[in-house]
Amino acid sequence: MESRNQTSVSEFLLLGLTEDLELHSLLFNLFLSIYLVTVFGNLLIILAVGSDSHLHTPMYFFLSNLSFTDICFSTTTIPKMLVNLKAQNQSITYAGCLTQVCFVLVFAALENFLLAAMAYDRYMAICHPLRYTVIMKPRLCGLLTLLSLFISIVDALIHSLMVLRLSFCTDPEIPYFFCEVIQVIKVACSDTLINNIFIYFAASILAGIPFFVIIFSYTQIVSSILKMPSVGGKYKAFSTCGSHLSVVFLFYGTAFGACISAAFIHSSRKTAIVSLMYTMVTPMMNPFIYSLRNRDMKGSLRKIVRSISAFYSSCSRNHTFYCHIFSIIFINNMEPKNQTDISEFLLLALTEDPELQPLLFSLFLSMYVVTILGNLLIVLAVTFDSYLHAPMYFFLANLSFTDICFSTATIPKMLVNLQAQNPSITYAGCLTQVCFVLIFGALENFLLGVMAYDRYVAICHPLRYTVLMNTRLCGLLILLSLFISIMNALFHSLMVLQLSCTDPEIPYFFCEVLQVIEVACYDTLINNIFSYFAATILGPSSTTTRSLLNRESLSCTTSSENSKVLVSFKNSGASPFLSRDLRRLSAPAPTTAEAEPLRRGTARCRPTTDGYFTGAPVPDCRAVRPSPPRQRLSPRFDSGVASPPPQAESSRWSREPHILLSYHIFSIIFINNMESRNQTGISKFLLLALTEDPELQPLLFSLFLSIYLVTVLGNLIIVLAVTLDCHLHTPMYFFLANLSLTDICFSTTTIPKMLANLQAQNLSIAYPGCLTQVCFVLVFAALENFLLGVMAYDRYVAICHPLRYTVIMNSSLCGLLILLSLFISIMNALLHSLMLLRLSFCTGPEIPFFFCEVLQIIKVACSDNLINNIFTYFAATILGAVPLSGIIFSYTQIISSILRIPSVGGMYKAFSTCGSHFLVISLFYGTGFGSYIITAFTPSSRKTAVASVMYTIVTPMMNPFIYSLRNRDLKGALRKIIRSIPAFQ
Repeated sequence: MESRNQTSVSEFLLLGLTEDLELHSLLFNLFLSIYLVTVFGNLLIILAVGSDSHLHTPMYFFLSNLSFTDICFSTTTIPKMLVNLKAQNQSITYAGCLTQVCFVLVFAALENFLLAAMAYDRYMAICHPLRYTVIMKPRLCGLLTLLSLFISIVDALIHSLMVLRLSFCTDPEIPYFFCEVIQVIKVACSDTLINNIFIYFAASILAGIPFFVIIFSYTQIVSSILKMPSVGGKYKAFSTCGSHLSVVFLFYGTAFGACISAAFIHSSRKTAIVSLMYTMVTPMMNPFIYSLRNRDMKGSLRKIVRSISAFYSSCSRNHTFYCHIFSIIFINNMEPKNQTDISEFLLLALTEDPELQPLLFSLFLSMYVVTILGNLLIVLAVTFDSYLHAPMYFFLANLSFTDICFSTATIPKMLVNLQAQNPSITYAGCLTQVCFVLIFGALENFLLGVMAYDRYVAICHPLRYTVLMNTRLCGLLILLSLFISIMNALFHSLMVLQLSCTDPEIPYFFCEVLQVIEVACYDTLINNIFSYFAATILGPSSTTTRSLLNRESLSCTTSSENSKVLVSFKNSGASPFLSRDLRRLSAPAPTTAEAEPLRRGTARCRPTTDGYFTGAPVPDCRAVRPSPPRQRLSPRFDSGVASPPPQAESSRWSREPHILLSYHIFSIIFINNMESRNQTGISKFLLLALTEDPELQPLLFSLFLSIYLVTVLGNLIIVLAVTLDCHLHTPMYFFLANLSLTDICFSTTTIPKMLANLQAQNLSIAYPGCLTQVCFVLVFAALENFLLGVMAYDRYVAICHPLRYTVIMNSSLCGLLILLSLFISIMNALLHSLMLLRLSFCTGPEIPFFFCEVLQIIKVACSDNLINNIFTYFAATILGAVPLSGIIFSYTQIISSILRIPSVGGMYKAFSTCGSHFLVISLFYGTGFGSYIITAFTPSSRKTAVASVMYTIVTPMMNPFIYSLRNRDLKGALRKIIRSIPAFQ
């Protein structure tokens, strides 16, 4: 209590979303509109549930509480931000900041608990429908809501009281538009270790428990729905929880995205912008999700809307009111939209020879006329001939119309430029062209995918063709394709609006979105990420569909359609990526005169044209920094290596269009970075010694040598026991033998090098050796993770489906699971290792671990490691979450089955078969999570290295003891081996 008021500050400074005063009015109107929509939308749901007796059920009771929570959550943050925008004052008082922290925590935690309660409600309604009204009675519903509110309030009060003990420096700035507890703790000048530990502990408990309840509920729901015999029953059951599932994805997805952006984006202003998603967008979207997907709610809302309309019909001022709202939202925001100071772009002329321009004009005009007339004839033929009123020709007519529009978006402007000999295009015209090119490029891509599906149904399911490909489905597919294409184009266009540039030259004859982004003199990271993401999703999806469907229907001769695959791939937005990467590979090396400015770092900064039209790479804005000399490490990209004939490659890619996607992904990550992959001038890394006392090093050497020998011998004995004893030739022991072999390899990757360093008192490791160690550590760590997941699945089948165990867990499946786990682990390790090659390091880098760990290597890099960090956390999330989810699912099913066993002896026997595996899981994930927590909160690198010993050395040593001491069959096999040793001697 004495230290709670040590701070001398009276206010905090909140970060504004922008320093441009002209944008404040735009942001004020935007956020005011969002706030009004949020409040009115959620208020309508509360009124609908309260006024309609048909909605007085547990599901809608929780929904009304969720809507009320969204209103309170938005009211906690948005009004203060609106006041700051209007007054142009970003300060908030100390008491006001603590109050905001408290209420934000209350309503965020309450929403989390309410989503879990709603998931449990859906679980009871679908899995136990006859007992639903008995279990989900009003008393339990009210108790769940009050308990959630109580826990949320207690958590918020504890956080607020712990913030009171902190002291702050003068003028603390919080990089958010509201007081968020983690950001408040970061600006404190006193020790925040206890606060950080409590935050992560509370977040793990208060977020983990509801999240696991949701996962458990939906696993049971999906399991119950799949057992239903009728399709109508399945659809009806799914429809009752579809809205809730969408809200769960929106809530956790935006929150997780904000955490990822806060971890990887070092710009505080961008972090604040990302935080808008889960604080504003999520509460605003919840009413739309529940009202658009719920028939009962829509009916109740229609009644309310009719009554409101009747009330306002008598008001003569309603038109003025609506016009005023329209002007606030749209008209006032028109002026600041064009922040860039340019008025036009310069497009690339196909030739600088004026004599060739009339020829090119005639050529392209003829091509345009032929394109229009040819596709127009197809549209007219399909329209007027009743024999062509079939799905295939309906899609063909739409494809022809799309081709007309796509050509019209680009060629006429090029013809005008050729005729006027003026390659410029206005800023507005360029953005319009970008938008329409994206729309019709993506639409053509989707149409080709839809046409492939139409041919698949016609050939593979001819008797069901007319039923499946009905008029309604065909129209729906067209509208859905058009909607996605328009949304993609609008997102791209709006993101291009925020960029600024000066005298831009676009090396295309039309405005292509990637080229527009490249010439921007502004941070384009978000634009590039969205462009690659959209191209990956919208480009390969339909192409892959076509490839798979054409393979299944081998008798189909759709050459006319397949000939358009590459054209569609270009139009979808993936071809510019591919062509740009191929040009970089095929471009000749710069001459001595061209390379000299690059070597000295005096190259003039100008937009990159990738050497496509000049014949050599043009220095871009990133080439102004001198780099040390380097050698070419990869001879396969040398000019002396023979390349395959272009015709062969082209024909192969036209037959296998998905190879374009694979090469495109590869080029994004690696080929663009090949030139800089050996920028580092270092030859070794320095590893951290566990102790600097030379007297302790012999003791540590003996200790770790003993641990290593015990690990190798213990796991080797398990491998021999499983191999030699025919009674252990079962899936469980087969996986156990592979786990023991993995533990041996994992320990051999790290401990021998540490022992050599301790003996020689030399803590260095060579650069290739470090990368090799990183690769093998990742391989065997991921493989152990997958093996634990596979073993959990084996126990699930053995306990929950004992009669089908031998059929399901056959030798082929066991071997396939092992090979698949090994393949994924190797691919993950190779990708990590290759991405490390692109980094450059400062002189004498020190790794605060006793072995080369990928995150620690990325931290000591001197180059930009954003992509490495994103990929590392993404891979850890996927490769860690998938096996962990499988383990959780398996053990929930196992516990559920065991609790239904009537006899205590049967329950004990079932538990004993999975007790050893459960201990190994707890040891593996417990030590890994503990090491991560210590790394996050302990600034001492030596303590971090000591903590890492637990999961790298102790865990592999303990696994043999756990399985040998708790397993009767394995102990029997070990006794046989021990008895056979004297007989052999």
